[in-house]
Parts: sequence; C-alpha cells; structure tokens
Amino acid sequence: MIPFVRRGIGPCTAICILASSGPALAQAAMRVDVRPQPLGAALIDFAVQTHIAISLPPEGLGAARSDSLRGAFTPRDGLSRLLAGSPYTFEMAAPDAFRIVKRLQPGILQRPEPAPQPREQPRDVVIVSARAPVTASSLPRDATHVSGDRLVEEGATRDTDLTNEIVGLSFTNLGSGRNKIMLRGLSDGALTGRAQSLVGLYLDDTRITYGAPDPDIKLVDIKSVEVLRGPQGALYGAGAIAGIMRVETNPVDLNDQSASLTLAAETTRGGDPGANIDVVYNVPIIAGAFAVRGALYDQQTAGWLDNAGTGVANANAVRRTGGRLATLAKIGTDWTLAASLIDQEITTEDSQYSTLTGGVPQRRSAMAEPNDNDFSMTNLTLRGDLDWAAFASSTSLVRHRISSRFDATGSFSDFVASAGAASPIDEQSHLSVIVNETRLTSPTDDPSPWVVGLFYADGDNKRSVQLREGAPDVWDHLAYTEDRVDKIDEIAIFGQQTFRLTPALSLNVGARLFRSTMSVQSVVQQRGRAAGGPVSGHLADAGVAPDVRLSFQPNPDLLLYVSAARGYRAGGFNTGEPAQSPISTTVQPFRRYSGDKIWTYEIGAQAYLFDNRLALQATLFDSDWHDLQTDTLLSHGFPYSGNVGDARVSGVEALATYRPMDSLQLTLNAMINEPEIKRVDPSFPQATNGGLPGSPEYTVGGSAHYDWHISMHAFDVRAFFEARATYIGGSTLGFGAGQAIGDYFDVDAKLGFALRNWQALLYIDNLSGAEGETYSFGNPYRPDDHFVTLQRPRTIGVSLRREF
Repeated sequence: MIPFVRRGIGPCTAICILASSGPALAQAAMRVDVRPQPLGAALIDFAVQTHIAISLPPEGLGAARSDSLRGAFTPRDGLSRLLAGSPYTFEMAAPDAFRIVKRLQPGILQRPEPAPQPREQPRDVVIVSARAPVTASSLPRDATHVSGDRLVEEGATRDTDLTNEIVGLSFTNLGSGRNKIMLRGLSDGALTGRAQSLVGLYLDDTRITYGAPDPDIKLVDIKSVEVLRGPQGALYGAGAIAGIMRVETNPVDLNDQSASLTLAAETTRGGDPGANIDVVYNVPIIAGAFAVRGALYDQQTAGWLDNAGTGVANANAVRRTGGRLATLAKIGTDWTLAASLIDQEITTEDSQYSTLTGGVPQRRSAMAEPNDNDFSMTNLTLRGDLDWAAFASSTSLVRHRISSRFDATGSFSDFVASAGAASPIDEQSHLSVIVNETRLTSPTDDPSPWVVGLFYADGDNKRSVQLREGAPDVWDHLAYTEDRVDKIDEIAIFGQQTFRLTPALSLNVGARLFRSTMSVQSVVQQRGRAAGGPVSGHLADAGVAPDVRLSFQPNPDLLLYVSAARGYRAGGFNTGEPAQSPISTTVQPFRRYSGDKIWTYEIGAQAYLFDNRLALQATLFDSDWHDLQTDTLLSHGFPYSGNVGDARVSGVEALATYRPMDSLQLTLNAMINEPEIKRVDPSFPQATNGGLPGSPEYTVGGSAHYDWHISMHAFDVRAFFEARATYIGGSTLGFGAGQAIGDYFDVDAKLGFALRNWQALLYIDNLSGAEGETYSFGNPYRPDDHFVTLQRPRTIGVSLRREF
C-alpha cells in the first residue's frame, strides 16, 4: 500500500522519496540545490534532498517546467516556489508527505474523483536501511518496504503479522515476547539462549535484540518496516547473519497538531475475547521549533488453551502495555535534536504448547508457565547538514528484562528431594547496553554516494537460573541456582561507497572493521554440595566483514546484480554445569563454543513491465555457513550452546505483483529452499546430515486485493477486500531429524472501509481453522515429552480508527 495515497482526494500515482535522516528533518528548513528542469523531475529531486514523500498525478505534469531553487527552505516553502506559475498546487497528506493536485478554477465547483488504490511497493521509495539514499528500483539488495499506512490498513500490530507480507520472513511460535526471527530459512534452533540473534532487529537507528527473544514492540504509530535479506555484517555488524528488520517510527511534526484513536475487539474460537486501544498525539509546543509526540497502548490477547493440569481455562492469555514519547527540537537552520523514550511490558500467563498423548494434543502441566518480557529504551539523536555530508549520531540505553517459568516435574532427579513432586525452574535475564552509532552520509546528488560510520556498544547481561522445590505454589527451597554475568564490548568502523563504472554499471563496496570482547563469571550452588568456585572466562574477536555488489541497470525498469557478503557472530562460554558433571573435553558442550560465520552469494533481478503494472523480483542465493551455533543442545537437563558443524543453504525467492486494473492487485511470492548440514562436528552429539530445524523447502503465498468506491450524496466511502493464503512446507524440529512440523496453510481475509477520518476493519485470521504444527520447542527441560504447538484457532476481530 502506497503511503498517504489511501487518504488522498484526487487520482494520483505515488512517488515516495524517503531518506535515512528524513523523519527528524521533514518539517525543518533544509539546504537544497535544484536545477532548472521538467517540473516532475524537479519535484523528485526536491523530495530526495528534503527527505519528504511526494505523489504526482497519474497523467503526469505535461510540459511544465520549474526554475532553479537554491537555499534553505521548509518543504512547504520549497514546494510553493517550485509550483509557482504552474497549473498545480500541493496538499499535505501526512507530516512528511505531500500530493500534487491541479488548482481549482475560480467560480467552478469541482468534486475530486476518488483515488485509485495501487497496492505495489513504490518503486521509487528510498530504502532507509541501505544507509546511503538509494531507491528500491536501484537497490542491489533483496529488500522489502512496508509503509505505515499499509500496517494500519492491515491491522498489523505485531511483526509476526508481516510473514504474509515479506517473503522469507518467519518466526518461532513460542508466544509474544518469546519468539525468534528468521529469514531465508536460516535457523539455529527454536531455543533462545546465549547465541546472538540471527536477524538484527532495529527500532529507528538502534539495535534492540542481542542474545534475547524478539521483544515484539507493538506496531503503533509506525512509518515503515523494512527488511534486508542476506548477511548485513558490513553495515550492521554481528548478529545480522540472515539479515535485518528495521522498524521506523513516525516523525515528530513541528508544525501541525494531530491525534488518532484506535479501538479493537476480537474473539478466538474456544477462547476468551480480546481487546485493544491505541492513542497517538502530536502537539507543537513552539511552532516550527519544538514539538512532542506520544503513543499509549493496551492490548489483551485472549487465551484459548485449557490447562488440564492446573484446571485453568483459556490459560495462555497475553497482555501487552506500553508507550512511546518523542520530542524534536530545531537547532539553527540545518540541525535537529531528537529525544525519545519507549517502555513496554508483555505478560503471558501460561505457555501455548500442548502435550501429545495418544495422538491427542492437550495442555497439561503441573503448574502455570508464565513469561514476562519488559523492554525499555532511551534515545538521543543529533542530525544536521555539514554542506558536504549529512551527520547523524544516535545514542541509546537499552534495557531488556525477561523472566520465564517452566515445569521441571520429573526432571533433575539428582537435584530434588522428591523426584515426583511438582518443581518449577525459573529463568531471569537482565540486559543493559549503551550503544552509539555516528554516521556521515554523502549529499543526495553525489555521483558516488557513500556512508561512513563508527559504532560502539557496552553491555552487561545478568542471568540467573533457579530450580525450586517445596510445597506446591510456594516452592521456597532452592535445589540449584546459577548466577552469571556477561560483559560485552564492541567497537567498529564501517563504510560503503558506490562507484559508477559506466552509466549503467555500478560497483558497491562496503566493509566493517570490528573488535569485540566478552568476559563471563558464573557461580553455581547446589543443594547438598559445597558451592563451586566461580567460573570465569575472557575472549576477544576481531576481523573484517566485506560486502561487494555489482549492479547493471540499463534502464529504470530493469536491474540485475550479483553480490557476495559476510556475516558473523562471536563465540561464548558454557557455564552452570552440575557439581557432579564437569564440562567435557571430548563431547559438546565444551566450556567455550566458537563463533560462526557465513558467506552468501546472490544473483538478483528486478523488472517493471506493462507500464509498471507488473513488478517482478527474484533472488538466487547460496549461503555457506561455518561452525553453526545453536542453543538447542541439552546436557544434564540444562540447555547449552554448541557448534553443529557446517551448513549450506541454497534457494530462490521470488515476488510478482500484478495490477490488471487500478482497483485490483494480485501478488504471488515463493521461497524454494534447500538447507543442508554438509559437515557434522564430530563432537556434537545430536545432529545428523539433513536439514535445518524449522526450515521448510517450500513456502508459497498469494493475495488478492480489491478496492472500490461508494458515493452517496455527502458520503464518499472507500472500501477494500483482501484475501491471503500461505503454505508453509514441512520440516523437522531438530537438525536433520526429529519431530515433523509444518505442512499447513494459513488463510486470512479482511474487509475495510474509510469515510473521511474514520476507518473500520473486519478481519478473520486462520479462516480455515487449520491446526498445523508450528515451529516451537515446547518445554526444554522435559526433552523426552512429545510437545506440539498448533496454529492459533480461527480469530474474528473488528477495529475502528479515528484520526483528528
């Protein structure tokens, strides 16, 4: 869905221009240099330089031309000057989005026609995650951009809602605040432990995941979500082996006051009702100079699983509450200072897996297994124009607090006094990290665009594990505890530049020079045994992550590229072994596990045919993964980290978008994937030659979206209907073997209406009521049980949104 078109009056074809420093500067005066040229080209040039979005009429601007424009201008002043003397004017569609419309002729009452609703991703959107400004149609990377308006239209509130929208994106299904993100079938197991995430998750310019699950930040007041597939080590560093996902929040508007309210309710088959409320408010304090923007939300997701062990019906309810506060101050002509605070709490009352007994899945545990995922971030960002480069420096304090309880009844017989008594095991993790990234980016008109930056992170992760026993629901005795502290530092210099070898041929070269250090200290106490001495360790890692891309673009409608990129993750230490079971030196887990690295080679293509009604995108990829890390290894009942061996993942991703008429859009996407363990580490006790866990060979999806317009007297209603279906192929829960999962369909349908500032949405998720087995480990402390996590049952909901 093209941003701001849906709200528009009058037919338009969108050209959306965004840039990496755009949100903070959209309403400030910025220095521009636009040469005399056709009006359409001048407007695009102005949009790139001021980091705004502009939509042009579908019939174009004819022979209209513009004079030169040089100096410092706000977007409004600049547009007024460019359009002066032409038959066109502009309307504001969003804080940083404008549409170009014909001027009304005096004395004639004109009623604009309804806007067509093209659904394809704008080919000229600048991908923010690419760091240096480049449009999607010229980007030699496998990328997807989803606009904020598309999120609102779809009713998307979680990043898991985007799996049908973004090719190759998938998640484990442990529940909100417990999942892992995956791209292109690269998987290191469902358990989240000490290994760093495979996909870097960013909120604006800050990475918010390390060795922790997805915090599942609610998608409220979001400008866009972008995904870059493939290793992004050169630009984003460690933990971007599979790619990155970047969530960009809506900018603070320095000039206009606005607000929105969203109310929603839903019901899940066999479960309780759920509800949601979002409030967003933007207010300028000093017009054009200082403003505040805030968002608050409270979402209750209904439980649908009855826990026969505890007697609680619909036990797995989830509540997610939080808010975001942002300020923006204009400092001089070309500089801004932004500050923001986000805080979110996710409370899950029980797990959502079942035990398969006699072929029948049933949730049965001796106790509830609650989980809390609390996330907060404070950020300060300075942006400005140095004439020869754009400057951006972002500093954040990220805190991530996670606590989980699992039913360990029947396990750890060597630890507890009564092996049959109900015993919980509690895990707590508290991550605190300070991270800064400072970048210089070339001017938008530089013939060889470049970016260079400095990255620094300093973090502590305190983790404790407690095995409890005693009276039920009290459990006031500790049979085992481990208290562990990890200190992690990383510093890196990175950069990339594009060289124009010929008008059609470009070479993009990037690299990251990094150095990271890690120290760990662990203390174990076990009932009936003397406390073991502290276990400590220290390691350092340094290297280079290159990224090379050669692209060929003979015309704006065709792009071909080849690339080679490296990703990496650092190693770590295993601790917490029971006193009677020392760490082995011959069979994993070892005291120290190695870092892993990956090289991915791509051949990609983009094509826009039939007057842009058909858009095709395809990428062939081949990933060579060495010393694959995993957190699924089990030893003495406790999860540990290890190195499986070497893997190879080859495949193709493809996306086709066809718009046979303005009101109808059809999409088809597919990923054919061949994951293979090609060398098993002899010391790894579990893996066999075969595939990666939770990585299907085939995933296929499609959608149909139809818009129509209803005009009745003073009412002008816009409506749409969309149906989507995705097939998730079969895979296994373990490396090369284990329980079969996948091989199911996910079908959704939505019906939406918009009238003036009102929007209504009716949606049905899992329309067919399928019960496919999803990717989830269940309970890691009871590995001998057969657990299944089925799809969420059919859910029907409605939401109502009002913009002020």
